[in-house]
Amino acid sequence: MERAAKKRATRLAKMTPEERAAHDRWQRTHKPGSPQKRAAERECRRQNADAAKMLENKRADVDPAVVDLQRAIDELERRAAAISFDIFG
Repeated sequence: MERAAKKRATRLAKMTPEERAAHDRWQRTHKPGSPQKRAAERECRRQNADAAKMLENKRADVDPAVVDLQRAIDELERRAAAISFDIFG
């Protein structure tokens, strides 16, 4: 590992500023690992983005009256839980 580190340091020291900038850009955009693993991670990110987009669209389709009713239900359930805790607590 030490030999590889020295070799890498020597190679980097010999680079021109433009080559070094290009190398640094490449390092930031290319994570370590096999090409298959990186491709699988990209696909996972794409699927997550698609799912988030679908969920966002579904939220936009919800009727505001349904949202109000759900809030009222949640509030009543919270109150009922507080009352039952006071009685049986």
